[in-house]
Amino acid sequence: MAARRHISTKARVQLFADHGGRCHICGGKIDGIHERWDVEHVIPLELGGADDPLNWAPAHVACHKAKTKKDAADIGRARRVHARHIGAKSPSRTPLPYGRKSKLKKKITGEVVPR
Repeated sequence: MAARRHISTKARVQLFADHGGRCHICGGKIDGIHERWDVEHVIPLELGGADDPLNWAPAHVACHKAKTKKDAADIGRARRVHARHIGAKSPSRTPLPYGRKSKLKKKITGEVVPR
């Protein structure tokens, strides 16, 4: 994954003005003097979002943290699905007893023999 772009002060001011000084998550007014705010990716980079001004929006720090926490589960799921899709998922280290990957097998009679 490429490094994130640096957002200049001029770009932050323009972004704040373009969105009317409102948090895109909760819709509340951001008081830039008394509270901190972040430039947030509307669609997370890990889920295919672009790192450009079209995907940036201002958000309260608390709103941004809550959204990032929620997105973490979706990002983890996407990574697992991708790993399974390309066949990179490692095999289980604890196979089921007498299952296909076990070194032993159990016959119908109940006798345990090596595979």
